[in-house]
Amino acid sequence: MNGTERLIIKGGRIITSDQILDGFSILVEAGLIKAIEPSFPDQSAAVIDAQSLYVSPGFIDMHIQGVLGRDVWEVETDGIEALCILLPRFGCTAFLPTTNYDEEHLPRLCARIASEHTGAQTLGLHLEGPFVHPQRRGALKVQTELPVSLENAKRVLDYSRGLLKLITLAPELPGCLDVVSFFSAQGVLPSLGHTDSSFEIVQQAAARGLKHATHCFNAMRPLNHREPGAVGAALLTDEISVQVVSDNHHLHPAMYDLIARVKPWEKIILVTDSIQAAGQPPGRYNSVGHGKEIFLKEDGTVRLADGTLAGSALTINQALQNFYEQVECSLPEAVRLVTANPAKTLRVDHLMGSIKPGYQADLVLFDEAFNVRQTLVKGQTVFLFHPVS
Repeated sequence: MNGTERLIIKGGRIITSDQILDGFSILVEAGLIKAIEPSFPDQSAAVIDAQSLYVSPGFIDMHIQGVLGRDVWEVETDGIEALCILLPRFGCTAFLPTTNYDEEHLPRLCARIASEHTGAQTLGLHLEGPFVHPQRRGALKVQTELPVSLENAKRVLDYSRGLLKLITLAPELPGCLDVVSFFSAQGVLPSLGHTDSSFEIVQQAAARGLKHATHCFNAMRPLNHREPGAVGAALLTDEISVQVVSDNHHLHPAMYDLIARVKPWEKIILVTDSIQAAGQPPGRYNSVGHGKEIFLKEDGTVRLADGTLAGSALTINQALQNFYEQVECSLPEAVRLVTANPAKTLRVDHLMGSIKPGYQADLVLFDEAFNVRQTLVKGQTVFLFHPVS
């Protein structure tokens, strides 16, 4: 199928925003969802028999650096193109390539992101830095940082070639509240992260346009009963959506429950923060993005030599499963955390994130164990599971 023909997906359990539809089929025409009905005539249409699999909107990963040995920062080769091909095997149909600020390579990376791709779609660029707190840098490169100023904010925007969608920053740095206002006015989502900010500063930043928190709890001032800090502000400010790295390492699984009870549901977004070690066996890897060796441990954590967490080995379908198995919620509610919620946060919810007429036919077929069996982008199959005989 070339994306211009008619396609019918039948026999699946269709996950909408609030229910699971059994006994319905999806009609796809020209890469878009045309209708959802009990049945359609099969004439002149290709047919996918979902065989009682769940049929979900495509998963959207807002924070990802690599997978299966490939890295966003492979600007001299085909790193981005490879990720677009590899990610659909985990149900990811769209993603926000994430990296630190590096002026030497950034223009070439942006050129890669902006080019045409087969497979998962790129949604722009997420930068962690350059305006981060040096004591909360985590595994980011030292050269990530620049002095905080509106001039440098404009510099970052220029170097990003119009692709910057999300920027992680520390609002407590002198002058950074003005930078938050600048990015917000430019349509870039300022995000709290790699920060030592106080509760009060985050509230001030939220009034200036800060509406997101990067890998909540991690690389930020922790929650304290006398000073709620950045975490407390992120949890209690309803306007701020929060990223949850649900790999059971970045956060204790009980924290998923805490977040689910405190935050409005539409403000919770599951992400992987994965690096090239994701989907790989334990061992030592040379990370292009981190500029140093990283170690995938037997326990599933990814660390620098000094023990610092350096992203994750998580995949987006596993992120969904981990959260769903811990938190008391319905499957449609859980699926929204990797579909409708990130789509709305990135302002693409008119195109993707839901199974509705007029939306892109970005669809994932997965089983009860969250194993992805087939993935479609704009009505074209970009991954099909083939069992090993």
